Amino acid sequence: MTDHSGHRSRLKTQYIESEGKGFPPHKLLELLLFYAIPRRDTNGIAHELIQRFGSVEGVLDASMEQLCQINGISESSALLIKLVGRLGKEGASHKKKEAVLFRTYDDIGAYCWQKLCAISTERVLALYMDSGGRLLKSEYVCDGGANSALFNPRDIVSRAISLNATAVALGHNHPGGSAIPSSFDLDTTANIRTLLDVAGIELIEHYIVANDGICRVMEKTENTPTKNIKRYFDMNGDQKRG
Repeated sequence: MTDHSGHRSRLKTQYIESEGKGFPPHKLLELLLFYAIPRRDTNGIAHELIQRFGSVEGVLDASMEQLCQINGISESSALLIKLVGRLGKEGASHKKKEAVLFRTYDDIGAYCWQKLCAISTERVLALYMDSGGRLLKSEYVCDGGANSALFNPRDIVSRAISLNATAVALGHNHPGGSAIPSSFDLDTTANIRTLLDVAGIELIEHYIVANDGICRVMEKTENTPTKNIKRYFDMNGDQKRG
């Protein structure tokens, strides 16, 4: 059997250098099949898959039985194709679930409540948003609360910059306690807001979640909302939701 190692090596290098840009569908399939079909030209098999099922999407949606009807596709090859298709759908489903758009303070508060109310230990949550109020990323940044030795406000700023976020909201829980902010909560909020201001990023609000409800720290301690907050989204809820 002909050794196609040279061709395989070149194709892999082309893909890595181009990051897959401009790769036609059959070459993507050909490259994928390298990992299931050793020492055989997979180019013809890839073309036959596209011809039979119409597109890469059609190939990924085909059943194991249908795939195995293609000359050169074994059960292992078919399984690899199905696994790739499944992983793609899982990733798309996750992104869809995470497509959150905030319009009001209550929207953010409800999100923080959902993420924090059932947790029995103190935890800090950071929400990173774009200029339209769309959630770019939410993640727990510290276990043990904002007064933990592990908590570093500068990490939040760095993360916001890396995500190209223009606004941040924070949340943390007081398990078994009250939503009333402590002096440390107030100092931490002021500190993070100052650091974010330097980076040109807005701190929208800091929420405390507890058994007796949810508290907005900045609303409780300031007479006016964050500067220029209206340029992000309608935080007063006056705008109708689309």
